[in-house]
Amino acid sequence: MNRKAYAALYVVFSCLLNLLIFILCECIIFGGTLLVLHFSKAPESAYSLSLLGAITVGLIVSVIVYTKLSTYLIKKLKLQEKLREPVNNYSSGEIRQTKMPDSAFEEQPDEKWQE
Repeated sequence: MNRKAYAALYVVFSCLLNLLIFILCECIIFGGTLLVLHFSKAPESAYSLSLLGAITVGLIVSVIVYTKLSTYLIKKLKLQEKLREPVNNYSSGEIRQTKMPDSAFEEQPDEKWQE
């Protein structure tokens, strides 16, 4: 398989993994919140607010867990070489300069702004 195929597989599997981690974190956090609210005999209006808070906290936790897991898997499976972009083989010191056509530059400055 070439690098583009590895990159496409990595994107597909990482999206699925990220979604599964989010759902798992969301279920754990919201389930814990529901248990706390049930045993503390909170009013019913607190349940909707707990869902909003659980979604927010679950999203943050899932991003952190996914980042840590993704970097661990990339190092463990040695995917750096397989996912490296073949087009960007420039060394860090090489800079490409863009040549602008002469039509992009103004020949005469606008007179009303000179005053």
